Amino acid sequence: MNSMYANILNSKHYADTTVVNKETETYTVYRGEKNLYISIKTFDHKIARSILRRGIHIYFNDKGKKKKNVSITYPVIKENKPPLRKSEDFNHEREEIPDPDVLFDQISHMIDKDLPQNAIYSFYDYKKEFNILLNNEKITIDISVNKEENSFNYEVEIPKKLIHEESDKNLDKLMIGIETVKNKRNRNDQERSSRQSQRNVQRRGGNGGGALGGRQGNGRSNNRNQSPRTDGNNISSENGIEIWFKAL
Repeated sequence: MNSMYANILNSKHYADTTVVNKETETYTVYRGEKNLYISIKTFDHKIARSILRRGIHIYFNDKGKKKKNVSITYPVIKENKPPLRKSEDFNHEREEIPDPDVLFDQISHMIDKDLPQNAIYSFYDYKKEFNILLNNEKITIDISVNKEENSFNYEVEIPKKLIHEESDKNLDKLMIGIETVKNKRNRNDQERSSRQSQRNVQRRGGNGGGALGGRQGNGRSNNRNQSPRTDGNNISSENGIEIWFKAL
């Protein structure tokens, strides 16, 4: 499949392009006359797997702030549905280093056979689920594998008017956030951990209840917080992504 973003860059348009290089990903944004184009490229199969298994949010803020009022989410994975079959789990628990050709062949197979077509567009209180192949919003999303270089490519084209109601707005302060979708368990664990931490701070900040009570309070804090902190870090351990940058 040809890259729609590559087609744009191969044309006469080179201005208004932002490139952000991270350790495992490259993010490219091009501002066209009416549309905004976003490309995510990675050679890390674990990053690709995290996107396919859980989806990502792409946030847009035209005032340069890290706000999540306007977004696209794709793919939309139902939490009660296993996102991968065991035969396609890339043997990621094996100790040996897998063959990149095999890994990206498996990723390509997943894209062709199992990838859902539903996505979500959100604009403040308005939310709509749409099909990436045909929708009235004129949003285009494409996920592909370049087998020649073993890279995973995620590309989005969105009309500017869906980011800001004034379609001719320049978006010169545009801030973009990209974040792996947190599953329900991770969100609940993080919320519990945050509430427990607040209670522990309140206990330590009080008038105290004797040495034994203090020790018991600290013990409860350690026991209860260790597991949520570990679960809360699943995004990092499973090679999720979280980044904000300005599209200058």
